[in-house]
Amino acid sequence: VYDLKESVAENINNYLLSNIWATYQIGDLTLKASVGLNSEKLTQNYFSGAYTSLGLATQGIGGTGNRQTDVWQQEYTATYHHQFNQHHVELLGGYTRQTQKSTYSAIRTNHFTNETLKQYNLGDGAEIYTPQTGISESTLNSIIARVNYTLLDRYNATATFRADNSSRFAANHRWGYFPSLGLSWNVDKERFLRRIRSIDYLKVRLSGGLVGNQEISDYAFSTSYATGSYGGSSSYSKQNTANDKLKWETTASYNLGVDLGLWKDRVSVVFDAYYKKTSDLLLVVPMGFSSGVTTQLQNVGNVVNKGVELAVNGTLLQRKGLSWTASANIAYNKNEITDMGTTNNVIQGSDNQQILRKGEALGSFYGLQFIGIVQQDEDVSQLPTVNGLTPKPGDLKYADTDGNNRIDGNDRVILGSIQPDIVYGFSTQLSWRNLDFSASFAGSYGNEVYNALGRRLEL
Repeated sequence: VYDLKESVAENINNYLLSNIWATYQIGDLTLKASVGLNSEKLTQNYFSGAYTSLGLATQGIGGTGNRQTDVWQQEYTATYHHQFNQHHVELLGGYTRQTQKSTYSAIRTNHFTNETLKQYNLGDGAEIYTPQTGISESTLNSIIARVNYTLLDRYNATATFRADNSSRFAANHRWGYFPSLGLSWNVDKERFLRRIRSIDYLKVRLSGGLVGNQEISDYAFSTSYATGSYGGSSSYSKQNTANDKLKWETTASYNLGVDLGLWKDRVSVVFDAYYKKTSDLLLVVPMGFSSGVTTQLQNVGNVVNKGVELAVNGTLLQRKGLSWTASANIAYNKNEITDMGTTNNVIQGSDNQQILRKGEALGSFYGLQFIGIVQQDEDVSQLPTVNGLTPKPGDLKYADTDGNNRIDGNDRVILGSIQPDIVYGFSTQLSWRNLDFSASFAGSYGNEVYNALGRRLEL
């Protein structure tokens, strides 16, 4: 209760989203130029009093931080479209450039004599940690191309290609090349379906392609040092060691889908089956002491996702002034790590509670298997020791998975993962004249959740 009343965790965001564009048309050719700015100012305040779980050891702790991020986006495209006989063609080519600049500052302190103003009186703190300030910049330059082709208003093909150059990767690996192809067939336009009046539309879709991921921190490929202070003097410590092989994470996706509309659009169904393989995962892995750091961002391993999705929308009632609609969806996905390269296991999480292992799902929980409570009349001499001590009544019991009659880190097993077996949702809307009622539900089944607060409070 004291944690809830005397702790502050506050985020204040200010956004500016802006865009200006101009087009010029010459016959079937359209030229377009656009420039946009996305600007965000984030302020984070936190404070935990002397009798909270976080502030107990330091007689209170508090801080504030600010981050300013500006993203400039430039796009220059040329689009050509032409209709001749039963053919429609659209061609697009262009160049885009994105630049991002972030500046930040943060300060924190502890050991307060007056907690009344909380984070608005940080000067009261007796110990001030080393202030943090910094700047980071990145660029992304892209060449894009797309071809759309339609024949007889039934057969459609879309081919795309993009080449991206990101400053976040090592010098020899900054270019990524990502093609894709999509095919679709408007089956309802065929003669053999025109007589079936219950079908309003039926489309079959097939697509495949590559996409890239560059969402990592700036300069992760280079050696960097963190500043600090020791004994009143400035100090530097190695924060990251260079990785000249750091490159794009890529995902190859293949999708088969069907769109179906029935009974004058009273019912619509969307079904998709997919397979995705992500290669060269961007993961933080442990490093040997000789490198001077404990972890490093590397391209490690592959992950496969495959599954199906189904969505159904329907109009249950349609009368004058009265309408009732409903939507339901369900999806199944299987996630599996199929390769970890030369790395066998990677332990992650603030409490080392997750593991990356070949054959398991991403986000698998790794820990001791709880099997009960030591009872009053139980023969504790037959139980495995915990940290060299014999358990006593009331203690937790864990499975001795390696059979050496003692509980330690080698007894940890996979306990489950954050990946759900299924996710599902339902929504409905009822409208009558000027009244409107809606409800929505969503959920997941089969996934586990880690209670970090419970672990800290119960140890």
